[in-house]
Amino acid sequence: MTQPTVNGTHCFGQPEGLAPSKDYSATVNGKAVFVYEARASARATGEWWPGFQRPIEESELTAFINIELDGSAQIDITYHHDILRWVKVKPERQGVEAEILQRKNNEGQFRLNIDKPGVYVCEIDTIHCPVYVFANAPEIDVPNPEDEHVLYYGPGVHTVGAIHLKDGQHLYIAGGAVVYGYIDTEDAADVKISGRGVLDASIYERNTPAEDAAPHVKAFPRGPYLLHMKGCTNLEVSGIIIKDAPFWTFVMTKCQNVVIRNVKVVGGWRYNSDGIDVVNCKNVLIEESFIRAYDDCICLKGREETSGYQTDFANCEDITVRNCVLWNDWGVAIKVGTETMAREMCHMLFENIDILYYCDQPFAIQSGDFAHIHDITLRDIRIGDAVDYHIEPTFLLFNIYARDARTRQFIGYYQSGENPSQTPTSGIHKIHFENITNNSYGLLPISVSGLSDQNRTSEITFKNIRFTRFPEAKVEDLVQCNEFASV
Repeated sequence: MTQPTVNGTHCFGQPEGLAPSKDYSATVNGKAVFVYEARASARATGEWWPGFQRPIEESELTAFINIELDGSAQIDITYHHDILRWVKVKPERQGVEAEILQRKNNEGQFRLNIDKPGVYVCEIDTIHCPVYVFANAPEIDVPNPEDEHVLYYGPGVHTVGAIHLKDGQHLYIAGGAVVYGYIDTEDAADVKISGRGVLDASIYERNTPAEDAAPHVKAFPRGPYLLHMKGCTNLEVSGIIIKDAPFWTFVMTKCQNVVIRNVKVVGGWRYNSDGIDVVNCKNVLIEESFIRAYDDCICLKGREETSGYQTDFANCEDITVRNCVLWNDWGVAIKVGTETMAREMCHMLFENIDILYYCDQPFAIQSGDFAHIHDITLRDIRIGDAVDYHIEPTFLLFNIYARDARTRQFIGYYQSGENPSQTPTSGIHKIHFENITNNSYGLLPISVSGLSDQNRTSEITFKNIRFTRFPEAKVEDLVQCNEFASV
């Protein structure tokens, strides 16, 4: 059931059979709106190699509100969990402040007034158990449910299992719809996935590997990737919420010409629940999206294969990530690597990004294989603090390194020293950091290292790096290079 438009803002009703959040309730322009639950990591700790799934006791509940905003909205949110002491709305650059309306025990209430689409992360008293407001722009080009090329899921709950899309198909998940299932699509062209609804994989568990499984399968047993596009061209994904992956969340392997816009990744609390993984892809745009993940938020990789789909060591190149909000509970917010099995990984731009929280590092370029990594720019990025429940101090600000690929013993050809890519040039070159604002409480080192004289790291530049809590700090004093690296 969908509620009517209220003063230009469209609200979605409660999907039948789905329970609302216990911690939050809300109104939008005076009308009740459904508040969804989503799990998140409660602390940055856990075993990630043995292959079992993370215990639910290490998670906590967050919540989110999903609306379409046309004009302005007054959003009143009631907090039913404790005494409301303060509210912070992030990213701060949006200039939205919460007005506290009341502070009754288990009935604290605050108000947001917003007039533009975006993601508004509301922290109440701590960083734990926040509520997210997803204010979408009005939807256009809603497909006809009767179109033979459209796979349409209307408001309500749908349990569908695997979805395999074909050439020219459009998967549409309407606002107020929750689809329990996953997408696994191979060699399809002109595919579109859109809507304002939720794709949810919470019903799936991490797989238990067979006794005779290969070593790397035992190290990385997995449930289905929540959304896996393999060898696809002209792909567009927009508007939907992707929730509670048992392993990597949104994976593209050897795809070309991809646009990902206004996608929200939540519910990432299980082991290795990366947000978006771009594997040996070309010409990819990721923009205006929110990712909270319990592993790398956005990770660009080169691999031999993913779920059996061969990459032929294709380049990972021409990638743009812009206007996004990231929350990293474990791992790295923005990473290139660690798998770098590609001829080249290059021509990448990360621009205008808010990293609300990070665990190990905000950025990392980790060459674990043989690719030539070059021409990567990170600019206009605002870094928040390390997550406050990390069990040890965060150890690096930026991490750029190359390591001997033969340490990856579970891949057979490394044992013989073979380089299957026939890459004429290796190393890491021309990495540029520009206009980076760091609001962390600690000054952390920047580690830059190469592997050998033939595999050097060089031409690393830093321009206008600001440490808001340490105004006298200089970035050059934090850089640590080994003998095969220079900046």
